[in-house]
Amino acid sequence: MNWSGDITGTENPISGTMPPTEMTIIANYALVTRRLNFSSTPVAVQITVKVGANPAVPLNSGQYMDVPEGETIVVTAPTEVTT
Repeated sequence: MNWSGDITGTENPISGTMPPTEMTIIANYALVTRRLNFSSTPVAVQITVKVGANPAVPLNSGQYMDVPEGETIVVTAPTEVTT
């Protein structure tokens, strides 16, 4: 996390005296993600993964996706598979 705009740096918290004009201070955060790996045995199937409010995304066996830490996921697998 760092600050940009009228104040810059990495010190947290920041403090100072408000000048007589407006200031812009921006807190910059790095998005932390975790990897969701998918595999199926013995057959290759496709699942869908819905992350938060985003549309569901198909994921095949052997694929992965990065998901923001703390985000809700819904994983749907087919109820039947054919070999």
